[in-house]
Amino acid sequence: MTALQEAMKINIENLELARSDRLRERLDIAARLRCTEHDQPIFAVSIHGLENGWFDAQWTTCCEKLEHQAVAIVKDRC
Repeated sequence: MTALQEAMKINIENLELARSDRLRERLDIAARLRCTEHDQPIFAVSIHGLENGWFDAQWTTCCEKLEHQAVAIVKDRC
């Protein structure tokens, strides 16, 4: 990561430690994504626990395309 890039802000609520660790690995991968159209990273994600075995996430990105890429990485069932 260069000095001009800021780290993606991550907020995780209501997850047990083991799931939180697995989720962080996925978020590290998602944090490296950049929008090919706007040359922007993911700005932030908030994880509000699990819903029916899936992470309940709210993403802040420059566009829907980048959000879909991030969701595809993090969406695996836990």
